[in-house]
Amino acid sequence: MLRLILNTSSGIFFTQIGLLPHILKHYEISTTREIFDEINEGKDIGFKDARILMQYIQDRKIKISPVKNTGAFAKEFDIKTADASVIALAEQTNGFLATEDRQIEKICLLRG
Repeated sequence: MLRLILNTSSGIFFTQIGLLPHILKHYEISTTREIFDEINEGKDIGFKDARILMQYIQDRKIKISPVKNTGAFAKEFDIKTADASVIALAEQTNGFLATEDRQIEKICLLRG
């Protein structure tokens, strides 16, 4: 099955438009511990979308995957660790990275 990697904003967007159940029919969805922490922080603040995403994670419909080289990506491109983690995971698993972040997009294009 194809793998789709979510960052925080793409996960929230897919939740807002009700697309996650449809994506799950075609993709295994993964994210990183760093993104999990951001989503959890949003849930603790009281954001409904973050609470819904956390439920998908708790139900193991969205998997938290271990990732290597996060620190190297963050340092090389001078980006946040959370952003570096999803890039590294997409590269590590040969997955598709769902993001609207232009900087992440440019790094992915540079990395091939």
